[in-house]
Amino acid sequence: PALDEVADAIADADIPHVLGEACTGVPWSHRTYVIQCLLRRWARTDPAAAMDYAATLPAGPRRPAVEAALSEWIQRARSDALAWVERLPTGPFKARCMQAAIEGLAAREPAAAAQLALAMPAGPLRSETLATVAAQWAGQDVTGAVVWARTLPQDSAEFDALDAVISPWARADPQAAAAY
Repeated sequence: PALDEVADAIADADIPHVLGEACTGVPWSHRTYVIQCLLRRWARTDPAAAMDYAATLPAGPRRPAVEAALSEWIQRARSDALAWVERLPTGPFKARCMQAAIEGLAAREPAAAAQLALAMPAGPLRSETLATVAAQWAGQDVTGAVVWARTLPQDSAEFDALDAVISPWARADPQAAAAY
């Protein structure tokens, strides 16, 4: 939280320079977190530039940096963020970016995020994304999340999504979960 406040105080034009310094002047143990905070901040005013910068980072900090910037961008301009992801070359990086975008969207619009997650290719990443969407949806509307999860194809994705909804619900309100 304190680092987010520092990032908020940085002028837009100074963020690229500060990011350059963050990559060289901060111990490795804190570097990724510093980059994430700065990219979230930058994504509020120039999300495409923040994403382009994040995409150039070395493999270690790249994924969390992209996720931080995408989660901010998707909440502010969904179509622009998704268009950026769609322009990426097909491969694991693009798939992870789509996952990050969907998970960022799920915090505010779980039904829209669910629709996007269902369009992902079948596999572990899709199942993981569906489970995350289900859990975030359940945080807002448990019944709606359960109803949606039960419409999924009867495979491991449905099981993972239902588990993501029912497990926390059962811990929080076991009687209501059992009654459902």
